[in-house]
Amino acid sequence: MALFIPDRPANHHLEKYGPGRASSVPSMRTLILLLTVLVAAACARSVRTDNLQTLKRVWHQADEETLVVFDVDEVLITLEDRTRDTFGHPTFRQLAREATAQAVTEEQKAAIEHKLSLKYVLPRRVLVEETTPALIQELQSRGIKTIALTACRTGPYGVLESLERWRIEDLLSFEIDFSQAFPEIDRHLYHDLVPPGARYVPAFEKGCIFSAETPKGKVLKAFLERHQLHPRRVIFVDDLLSNHKSVRGELEPLGIEVISVHYQGARRFLRQTVDDQQVRDQFHRLFAE
Repeated sequence: MALFIPDRPANHHLEKYGPGRASSVPSMRTLILLLTVLVAAACARSVRTDNLQTLKRVWHQADEETLVVFDVDEVLITLEDRTRDTFGHPTFRQLAREATAQAVTEEQKAAIEHKLSLKYVLPRRVLVEETTPALIQELQSRGIKTIALTACRTGPYGVLESLERWRIEDLLSFEIDFSQAFPEIDRHLYHDLVPPGARYVPAFEKGCIFSAETPKGKVLKAFLERHQLHPRRVIFVDDLLSNHKSVRGELEPLGIEVISVHYQGARRFLRQTVDDQQVRDQFHRLFAE
């Protein structure tokens, strides 16, 4: 288990020994006690699980000053058989970049984008846990702000007029609706957060933050600051440790407590490892059709 050490453990001051004391340094017993407190506090801020329903203590901590943030892919929904998901494989992405770079005319570029956009609409997606929509609804019924933070890209793409609208409607098909979290905030684009050379603009729409090609922590921080939101605590559920590090690194300096839930429930959908040749075969079949 990764330990996320809080900036200030409850017992962070060690007594200074004055003149006449038996020792000028803390005793071994004191150091062990301090280490125990640190580890316990760290574990309280981090948990790894493959079942969200087992985290009753975490959900019990949530109150009206808490913001609950869910990743989407591999947390809320996933492909029915992730073995068939070669689109996210490094080899597939490399082949896609090469094909795009070879396109000369706008028609050729549009045709390639059309093919690549099918990766969003063709695979069948399912809930990772059937009970997750009810969990989200229960949090919402308690007045707890609950949103999504997804790395999904934004804007038009191939057959899709809007990747944001496709993502939101896909979630709605599973009875997952984040729009009630901040209905007063209209669709918002964060143009200044786009990394150099990147194409996709981070956005917020109907309770969903789309980080696109920007680190999740940076976009979540910008969302909170620009809309003057001040949660005391953020419960962040994501399957990637890099995203947990990004969110903690941006929010903890603001004095926001971050409880990280490293979620691994979607692993059971990966029935076997996808090899490089399978990826190449699927890529060529996609462009041959």
